[in-house]
Amino acid sequence: MGTTRGHAGAGPAPVHAYTLDTGHGLAITVWTYGATLVEVLVPDRAGHAANVVVRLPDLAAYEDPAVNAYVGSTVGRYCRCVANGTFTLDGVVHELDRNDGRHHVHGGPLGFDRFVWDAEAETTGDRLVLRLRLDSPDGDQGYPGALTAEARYEVDRHGRLTFGYSATTTASTFAGLTNHAFWNLSGTGGTVDGHLLAVNSARVVGFDPELIPLPGPPRDVTGTALDRRTARPVGDDRLDHFYALGDPGWAADLTHEASGRAMRVVTDQPGMGVYSADHFRWPRAGICLETGAWPDAPNRQDFPSARLDPGQTYGHRTTHEFRTARPGRPGARGTGTDMTGSTPAVDTWEVGTDPRELHDLLVACDAYQAERTGTPVPARVIETTESRVRSGAVHLLRRGTEAVAMFTLTDRPPFDPAGLDLPEGGRLMYLSRLAVKPELLEQGSLVGVQCVRKAIELARGLGADALHAEANPDLTGTRALLAHLGFEQHGPVHSDGTGRRYVHLRKPLRPGPAPA
Repeated sequence: MGTTRGHAGAGPAPVHAYTLDTGHGLAITVWTYGATLVEVLVPDRAGHAANVVVRLPDLAAYEDPAVNAYVGSTVGRYCRCVANGTFTLDGVVHELDRNDGRHHVHGGPLGFDRFVWDAEAETTGDRLVLRLRLDSPDGDQGYPGALTAEARYEVDRHGRLTFGYSATTTASTFAGLTNHAFWNLSGTGGTVDGHLLAVNSARVVGFDPELIPLPGPPRDVTGTALDRRTARPVGDDRLDHFYALGDPGWAADLTHEASGRAMRVVTDQPGMGVYSADHFRWPRAGICLETGAWPDAPNRQDFPSARLDPGQTYGHRTTHEFRTARPGRPGARGTGTDMTGSTPAVDTWEVGTDPRELHDLLVACDAYQAERTGTPVPARVIETTESRVRSGAVHLLRRGTEAVAMFTLTDRPPFDPAGLDLPEGGRLMYLSRLAVKPELLEQGSLVGVQCVRKAIELARGLGADALHAEANPDLTGTRALLAHLGFEQHGPVHSDGTGRRYVHLRKPLRPGPAPA
């Protein structure tokens, strides 16, 4: 692809291109400069593939800040804004490099989008994976801690493109990565005005004229022009807003009726920026759907935390599911074809207690854990779980006809209940031993959410007043999943004497319908 010109943060470096082609219609091309997505080929209703992301003409254009508004790049160390280019962390004021007047945006003037990443491609099952790594030194753009970041691009034969991000740090810092692709499903250029857009939220972070969050919680936009829970044309709406997400099931749907291409965005992140590119060099050539941390979260204790401490691993996973919508019902779920050409069914989730299926799933999960950790699952844990299987306390989650996960729901705590401060006379139930089928761990957030939802339904049906769980405080993904469904930390971090740390989480239950 050529060699970069270099800048103050890095000398000239060769840039490589990687293409992941599933052979089933979906193919992507990624450059190591900025870990940038430069092409996503998706077939239309007639089977003709075209690029559905904005692409610049050459490497020189990607290196030119006057032309490249983060097009397709991996944005970091922190996406979106940090007001006044400063934050205070543990009593220490950190001054960041500013690149938007007095503010710091998308990682600063030399953010992750301006560097060449190391890359390695691999095949995992039916998925093609590209891993890109970047080391950001302590003090880079003003951020504390040396950060090791990884960006992953994954594609599969079912028409799914997944962005995965992870990071570790040597000192407490803030982290939030995202992809800045401009989507245009027409595949022929033009504007996105004719696309249908749905956003699964009615809460928007209020901004001042400089796009800095206003004081207070997100605004309820129900019934206003920003309420896009039902798909409608982008039209001439000037969109530059940040939606607070609360349903891990889906974040956005984008459909181009003429070509039949449709895309659903699913994420484990707490919010999504929606930008119609009105200030781009080619206005409205694409629409950005940037999932990730909330703007200015480093300065807002009332926003979901983006803090990353040593020993923790930052995680982010967003999937774009492509399909071909049938004429007459553009964008409707379950009415199109995936990239294999088959008609997908809407997922159905059911709970069962079949002992044989549970035993087989338990053996598979324990074998995977033993292989991953090098330590067999203790016999007492296996015996306890098998006993609960026989008693009907362990529940099997099926997606359609496939057994995908299991969880335990009991009246007796599987952990030390000390310090829970439970209301007298209230009935409590305990959620534990949630395990996902090893082959589906990459879909762990989606499957885990369904497990917890079913546990809430069952506990409510049994008259429970509250549901308890526990989580490793260093596993931010698990805690975020539970927080999405209304669990709150209850009490301090505990240790069981073996070095294992955990926190209690509690969700009050009230009579009423199951959670949405």
